[in-house]
Amino acid sequence: LLVDRLGLSVGQAGAIGAATVVANGIGNLAAGMGLRLGVPLWSVVAVAFACLGICVWGIFGEALPLATVAVLACASLAISGMVPASIFAASPRLAPSAALHGITLGLVVQASNIGQLLGPAVLGAWVEQWGWSSAPVLFSAIALAGLVLALRLRALLRAAPA
Repeated sequence: LLVDRLGLSVGQAGAIGAATVVANGIGNLAAGMGLRLGVPLWSVVAVAFACLGICVWGIFGEALPLATVAVLACASLAISGMVPASIFAASPRLAPSAALHGITLGLVVQASNIGQLLGPAVLGAWVEQWGWSSAPVLFSAIALAGLVLALRLRALLRAAPA
């Protein structure tokens, strides 16, 4: 996107990419602070997916300047970076038994790895087929699915022992 559509060099695009990775890491760390302050796990997930669903329209749109695209990408990835830590925190409560905590965490890690493997490939195929301007549609569908899962997580956490 940054090279093809915005005309950046690979080095410039890499710098923005690195900034988004740092923002994502900050989001991972911020999740712990939020959870200690009593922010419900499900709401972290819901807010992250809602933010993603909104930000992608600016990130992949053609009207915004580069600086705004970079800020939106960093903000989106910082907020969505709170999701993995929140899910890791929730998984022991959602395990069917204490003996299955390790397996539950392992399944969470494997699901994350599958997403990291398939996500870029799916986006690449999507963009190849329908162009960059269609990317927000894909991400909005993902955001909607994430919101549904956040509400399911809310119900599961209410039913799970504390």
